[in-house]
Amino acid sequence: MKALLIASTLCLAQGFHVGVHPTGAVSRARSVSMRSWTAADMQFASLPLPEEVESLLSADTDRKTTSQMWAAFSKCYETEDEAVEAAKRNTGTILPYLNSPSNIIGSYAYIVEELGLEQAREVCKQNPGVLQCDPRALRQTSGEEIARAAKVVDNFERLKLPPAVSAAPRLP
Repeated sequence: MKALLIASTLCLAQGFHVGVHPTGAVSRARSVSMRSWTAADMQFASLPLPEEVESLLSADTDRKTTSQMWAAFSKCYETEDEAVEAAKRNTGTILPYLNSPSNIIGSYAYIVEELGLEQAREVCKQNPGVLQCDPRALRQTSGEEIARAAKVVDNFERLKLPPAVSAAPRLP
């Protein structure tokens, strides 16, 4: 785990986006500036952003598309409070330049198909980032692997790391 944290920190410092596949494999790619949306994504319904979610966003984040992201994201949780807590854990999942409604809906549908509604909701609470996966790629992973990976993410994020380790250094 410490090796993964160190590798992630180094890659971020070098301008790489670091992702962890649901199976635990680490991937690296240069950061991309915008997530492409389909015509269906652009037509997706929206929901007003709760104040707590609004406070997580920068001033230049588009509220219209973020409201569409919120509408898709909040459907994956039993209550609004659970969705807000998940957004706090992984704000990137609701940012329209990093994700799309079709990724959220498609990933969630596959997880429900594999694990059932109750366990799918638990997985999404443990690892909201799973809703950023391309659903077609996620289908190559079993529900059991996704659930195991969610537990690993949840346990790792709950570790009480010293500030020097938990804050990723930024190089000029």
